[in-house]
Amino acid sequence: MEKEMTYMESVHRDGKIWGLAVAALIILFPVALCFIFSAVPKWDALAEGLIATLPMYWAVGFIEIFTYVPMLGAGGAYLSFVTGNISNLKLPCALNALENAEVKAQSEEGIAEVRWLSGEALFEALKLSYATIKEVVERYTRKR
Repeated sequence: MEKEMTYMESVHRDGKIWGLAVAALIILFPVALCFIFSAVPKWDALAEGLIATLPMYWAVGFIEIFTYVPMLGAGGAYLSFVTGNISNLKLPCALNALENAEVKAQSEEGIAEVRWLSGEALFEALKLSYATIKEVVERYTRKR
């Protein structure tokens, strides 16, 4: 008999799935553009740029985990890390929603905060995805 998952178990399962899916899309998008435009980067310049910038991103990413997760809770953190723009948009909105609902982020009563973030995150992702895809398609079809 299969044990029913708790809310937190389902949050962690879904967060890992979405995190890996978005990581794959982030990696595959430049690869797809290379195929579409028949362009290959200069590997030595790419490596030099990555060596110069990746340590900063790793450090910031490591710090963000310990900074944002206690404030947003697990569900809000997974959602925010997948969609981005945490400090300017999601964190203030989530903290305001938690304060108005008089709940704590690290509890199951904080579920309202995750639901509220999801609608905002969905709208933002659709808006940005549409604009990006439209621009790529227009540029690609103009050349042919």
